[in-house]
Amino acid sequence: MPAALLPAHQPSLPEPTGTPAWSAASLRLACYAALLLAGLALGLLLGSFGPPWTRPLFAALSMNTPAALAATLAATAAALLIHELGHVLAAVLLDFQILGVSLGPVRLQWLHGKHAFRFSVGRLFSGSVAALPRDMQNWRKRTMWVIAAGPAATLAASIAAGCVVILQLPEVVPHTFWSALAQINFLIFVLGFIPNGARAPVRNDSTLFWTLLHDGPEARELELVYRIGQLRLHAIRPADYPETLMGRLAAFRAHRPDTKVLLARTLADWALDSGDVRAAGLWDREAIAHVRDCDPRLRNSTLAASACFDLIFRDDATAARAKFAEVDLDELFPPCFAHRARAARLLAVDLPHRAPAEIIRAQYALPLGLSYYDFERMLLARVHLQALAVLPVETGSHTARRAN
Repeated sequence: MPAALLPAHQPSLPEPTGTPAWSAASLRLACYAALLLAGLALGLLLGSFGPPWTRPLFAALSMNTPAALAATLAATAAALLIHELGHVLAAVLLDFQILGVSLGPVRLQWLHGKHAFRFSVGRLFSGSVAALPRDMQNWRKRTMWVIAAGPAATLAASIAAGCVVILQLPEVVPHTFWSALAQINFLIFVLGFIPNGARAPVRNDSTLFWTLLHDGPEARELELVYRIGQLRLHAIRPADYPETLMGRLAAFRAHRPDTKVLLARTLADWALDSGDVRAAGLWDREAIAHVRDCDPRLRNSTLAASACFDLIFRDDATAARAKFAEVDLDELFPPCFAHRARAARLLAVDLPHRAPAEIIRAQYALPLGLSYYDFERMLLARVHLQALAVLPVETGSHTARRAN
């Protein structure tokens, strides 16, 4: 492997311990509080000093009864759904592959015929769509249209709901619902124009749109993320990744921690499947160097993959245990990776007799006829060999104890 495809620096890192910093969670809570205060302030201003036609909107909104409160909560959920449906519809029309949808505490994701359903109370007031262009033709303009479709759907819903209240159209549901739907959608639309910064943990629509419009280094990062995603989407085996693209990944200096981790993990898989375990180990350490600051789901999967590498190729069960202690195995996807990680964890914590069941589940979950999963089979076979190497000793000890 050319030296240019090794990490620019090769840090000697301590194994991760402890829990992730709480600053990201507190920052999200502060953002929610700021949005709520901004919405209340905007509502008071429009209700008191706005034009006459706006006053029926605020007069209809009431939360002094359980029914009114339920209608407001339903309007909030509807506003999130409408916004994400705008993104989804544009993505489908512009030939994007939808890989997952999150709406409040519910998240659905799917790939290569496998799917997963997750429920988390920690994401009550959020929504997102994971989509990937099937090809890179005019990818930047197409992505900008997909981004803009969410706010456009939000604005249209606000206008339509406002018309229902102002024109006093026949009620299908209480006017409290329509009033809340109009106001919440309008608030989401207006606040969506405020960029939250290119370095924010999760960039909002405005930040992503301006990033692509300026076509700067951050847009190049997104392009590389898309190209990596397409390799996975088309189930290309890591050893077959284009060397020119791998050279770009190795030379690129990403700004966002998520991108740094994703590039390093991709290069680690490529090196490992190409037979260069040393380079794979260096890129694995490069990914771990930035894992603390990246998205929680990416951090979770990166720690799991690194723990498996520690066990299989470094023969370091101690390091694997330390990483697995921070991994939520229920959040891993696809299922074959989740079961492989479970089997590796059982070996790391000295429970090898339970690993074969997870190995069988992983084999059953492997999609057929896709070359990427030959790489997964190779890793799974190594876990299986480690389990077989330990099990005879355990069985012999157990037999000796029974004879005594």
